Amino acid sequence: MSDSRHCITGLWQTVTDWLLEGADRNFWGSRLFWVCGIALALLALITFIICKRASARRERLRTAAVDRLRDDALTRAIVNGGGAEEKDPGAFLLSGRKSVRRRFLRLIEQAELSHRELVFSTEKEITIGRIDSCDVPMRDRHAANLHAVILCRDGIMYIRTDQAELPLYLRHGRNVMRMQPYNPYRLRNKDTFQIGNSQFEVRLFSCRIPGGYL
Repeated sequence: MSDSRHCITGLWQTVTDWLLEGADRNFWGSRLFWVCGIALALLALITFIICKRASARRERLRTAAVDRLRDDALTRAIVNGGGAEEKDPGAFLLSGRKSVRRRFLRLIEQAELSHRELVFSTEKEITIGRIDSCDVPMRDRHAANLHAVILCRDGIMYIRTDQAELPLYLRHGRNVMRMQPYNPYRLRNKDTFQIGNSQFEVRLFSCRIPGGYL
């Protein structure tokens, strides 16, 4: 224990003598100046890293909060049955962005052994078919690999099929028609269409979300 204390004391004396020896010279060239400079640089670097991490953490928390608000708004619109527009754009002030109106399409599928509801943005094409890469993959043996496409043109929704042998039926009100291949047919709210043994109901609605997220 005594040897360790003597060793530490000797080391401290050596460092002190070294610093004082350098301090006797011109200050700008002394060892003390360079040690102080390095210490200040390290302190500045550590402070920068801490501030950077704190800023990144605040941004992650802010983004997570915006995502929750967006998801809550979309969920409320879906639960309300579609057609509902959120009336609280001020809730998105946390994001630093203005809220914008977005349109969505909800597909309600009624099949022999399943029921599901899927929600899509109308800003992208929606593919329906048997292959897994489709946006709406089907397990119906009467469906083609790529049976239909739903798309938006100038704010109007359309559905198109490229299948000549496998039919697609579209119903609007009491009118039911077999769609001709390659011709887009307009889709309206509460229209239904049938592919094989699966029937889909279309619901169009809108809600407000933070800009730049969809």
